[in-house]
Parts: sequence; C-alpha cells; structure tokens
Amino acid sequence: MRVVLVTKEMRAAVEKYPELVLWPYDQIIGLDGIDAVGAFVQCFGGSSVYVPSLRSIFRECLLAAARDDLTDGKSFGYSQRHFRRIL
Repeated sequence: MRVVLVTKEMRAAVEKYPELVLWPYDQIIGLDGIDAVGAFVQCFGGSSVYVPSLRSIFRECLLAAARDDLTDGKSFGYSQRHFRRIL
C-alpha cells in the first residue's frame, strides 16, 4: 500500500507555483509527478544520496544479460576485450 505524503495544500501550491520547487525535485515532478517526490522523500529524506549513472545502476544486469547472449552476438555496448576480462 502506498502512503500518500503529499497533502492537498502542497499539491495546490506546486500547481500554482511550479517554478519555486527546488531542483532536482522539479525535474522528478516533471518526469513522474508529485507523488514520486513524496515516495523519494519517504525513502531517503534527511540522508545524503549519491545518484550514479544509469549504466552504473544497471551494470551487473547488463553484464549478466551479455554473458547469456554472447552467442547471439549482442554486445550491450561492451567490447569483446571487456567480455574476455569478465569471463
């Protein structure tokens, strides 16, 4: 069950003054709505969060998929030399 942290008052204020929302939360609202900011704050509020690149986040998944698909010729952006080092 998703807890709604964003009040009606917050929602109305953001709709009226979207340019006053702090960065990067304005970007998150633009991507996935104000509830995404509420969920993010619920998980990480008060802490310092490092945001790596997408490639770093999904690196292990990409490498596992690449190992499975080597025979199909799919490379997922990695060179043959890189695959040899992994294997």
